[in-house]
Formats: sequence, C-alpha cells, structure tokens
Amino acid sequence: MRTLIQVGLLWLDDDPRRPLALKISQAAQRYAAKYGRAPDICYVHPSALNGSSVEAGPIRVLPAADLLPHHLWLGIAETPPFQEAPNRATAEPSPAPAARRSNRFSMNISPMLDSAKMAPKDRAANT
Repeated sequence: MRTLIQVGLLWLDDDPRRPLALKISQAAQRYAAKYGRAPDICYVHPSALNGSSVEAGPIRVLPAADLLPHHLWLGIAETPPFQEAPNRATAEPSPAPAARRSNRFSMNISPMLDSAKMAPKDRAANT
C-alpha cells in the first residue's frame, strides 16, 4: 500500500548526467523552500532505481510504476487515520431500508404543477 501524501511536489529532471540522489536533494530543497518543511518520502519511476536502492539522506525513496520516468514526487508521509472495525457481536443492526425512507423530507408539489399549467399572465396574477 502506498503511503499517503497530502501536499506533494512533482519535480521533473531529465538530465541523465546528474545522479538520482542529487536530483532528489535539489527537489527536496525546493519543497522545503515552498512548504516550510523538509520532505521525508520520494516516489520515482522504477526505472530510475535500476533494481537498487538510493540513499537520499532522511528521505525514503520508493518506486511508483504510475509515475512518469524522470519525475520525482516528494512529500511528507501521512499516516491514514485508524478506523476500528465494528464488533459484529455488539454492533447495532442497521435500520431496514423502509425505515430509512420514512425519514426523508417530503414536499407536496401539486401547487407548483398547477401554476406551471397556467398561462404566463395568470401566473403573474397569482404571485
């Protein structure tokens, strides 16, 4: 499962002469300047890793096949909120569909239909 990033920076660097660690470092500096915090995670296309791992200081570098080559996606890893599964033994049964429908708002639209049938001059007289 991919770690969530709420605010990210997509960085393009297609210079083949620069090593990936340097690209990540430059992108991380821009991220920090723009958002005021240093990123801690960076996704790259798997071809950028060539099957090996990259050391980029405190930034975790992970592959993401849906990211375009030469792009870096940096951000701060967010932990998804924990949701405890309901205990089926003690959980209240959900109301029947008919009971849910009875709580809906209802409105009588027949007066509106009647005014729609009137000629424009009659409608003006009734308002």
